Amino acid sequence: MYNPKFNYQPIPRVTIDGKRFYATPDGNWLPSVTTILDKTKPPEKVEALNQWRRRVGAEKAQQITTEAANRGTRMHTYLEHYVNPNERDRCGCGESFRV
Repeated sequence: MYNPKFNYQPIPRVTIDGKRFYATPDGNWLPSVTTILDKTKPPEKVEALNQWRRRVGAEKAQQITTEAANRGTRMHTYLEHYVNPNERDRCGCGESFRV
């Protein structure tokens, strides 16, 4: 699954006003996919989310949002470890990723 032909390197990431940006080799900064999706969300979707927040309450909405974000982060980490054997060894979970 992992292709060592490419030497992927970590890239710098910054957060500006709650939005993530990644450095490119030429010194520019690109917004994360999440940032792009958030900025291009249709107004009716924004309003639907606002209505949902009002319906369930701000505290419950924040709890649900945080849980979903944490689940997404865990999934990204899992997939990185799955495709990169070096990551598997680093996390100590190599056996659980057997295919």
